[in-house]
Amino acid sequence: MSNSEQKSKNTDRRSLPPWVFPGLFLSVVVFISGLFWFYTVVLNQFRSSNQEIDLAYIPAKQLASSQVRTKLPAPEAYIKAGQYQKAIDLLEPSIRTLKATGKEDSLLADNLQEVGKCYLKLNRYAQAEEYYREAIRIYDKLGNSYPRKLRKEAEHDYALILKHLGQSEQAKQFESKED
Repeated sequence: MSNSEQKSKNTDRRSLPPWVFPGLFLSVVVFISGLFWFYTVVLNQFRSSNQEIDLAYIPAKQLASSQVRTKLPAPEAYIKAGQYQKAIDLLEPSIRTLKATGKEDSLLADNLQEVGKCYLKLNRYAQAEEYYREAIRIYDKLGNSYPRKLRKEAEHDYALILKHLGQSEQAKQFESKED
């Protein structure tokens, strides 16, 4: 075979080294595997934790109370499942954020009452008392603009907490309010 014949064969192959095609194939497989991993691991973790985004990191001025309200179903699910600490962990950042807005509204009072209820279920009466006391103070401030049934529930639970803390006289004041 002469040099000119060898050159013509080499130009027919287009001068690509033999490892190019397997290398390209391997690169595409690795890329698709990476996308699959990203989708299954990263995106699914984001989706599953989406309800648990800590709203405490959102500046209070940019936060509308409706954004906090969307967070409530997850804590309620934890409460129904008896996972009170998880519910507390989700509600407390919302409470901090709501307090930072400076508005004392029914949403703040509801969240305070829910955290108090969780502490009551965990038999942590001192913490429960703090949250219920603040919730009732806000309910007093709201007056008749808030459903009486929920306020009565808060007062009933607060009286129960006070009894556990050995403050029976103060508990009687809230029991008499229930009537």
